[in-house]
Amino acid sequence: MEQLIVLKVGGSVLERIHPAFFAQCFDAWRAGTQVVIVHGGGPMISRLMEKQGKKPLFIEGRRVTDEETLSLVQMALSGHVNKQLVTQLINQQVAAIGISGVDLELLKAEPAAPELGYVGRVTDVNVEALDHVLKQGWMPVIASVGVDGDGQVYNINADEAAAAIAVAMCADQLILLSDVDGIQIGGQLLQEADPATIEQGIADGAITGGMIPKARSALQSLAQGIPEVRIVNGAHANGFKQGAGTRIVNQEVIDHGIVSDVSPA
Repeated sequence: MEQLIVLKVGGSVLERIHPAFFAQCFDAWRAGTQVVIVHGGGPMISRLMEKQGKKPLFIEGRRVTDEETLSLVQMALSGHVNKQLVTQLINQQVAAIGISGVDLELLKAEPAAPELGYVGRVTDVNVEALDHVLKQGWMPVIASVGVDGDGQVYNINADEAAAAIAVAMCADQLILLSDVDGIQIGGQLLQEADPATIEQGIADGAITGGMIPKARSALQSLAQGIPEVRIVNGAHANGFKQGAGTRIVNQEVIDHGIVSDVSPA
């Protein structure tokens, strides 16, 4: 049975992503592993906002999005960032296809919270459409925007979008690429953690900012059946390799010393 990895590429790491990442995507794809890439584009969105005289505002790592900001989000994600990633993959001979969560209503969404504006949470994933893309031998690269039943578009946190896709597709592994080495508590990198450790870190304020949605997405994924989530640094040559970053698994996996058999490269 083919293995499936959902890989989230954070906007913060896009401009510093190591060239080896794209070669490793090719290696995984050539070996028969199905790879779904979900991406953000935060720094580009912020730059576009600042050019318009708008100051970016975040609540627990999620961007407050008014109507004007939503237009900039779509411009950055579905336009520049998506095609930049697809081009890099095509340069490695990967059959990559760029789409957004709006296409084919891939990501159905609803408002996440009134204070966030046009920020959505995923309510449904068009598994049939995504499965069709994968069966063609293509690697989908998905911009993290979604749409509701009335055609309203929403900005969706890419960590949350990737987690929703991983759960809906019954992925073997979810990997969240960021610009940091993983989750740190007390200045120490957690190489392995269970949900209780992550929950305590959030409650204590040791896990903050943009790491909060990553951590919560990991918890959501584990609770809904994803065996393993990793948070890794995409700027490192070995970021996509097993053993890098923070591995988040249920406590029984740690107790029994179970090692993942999913090898992305």
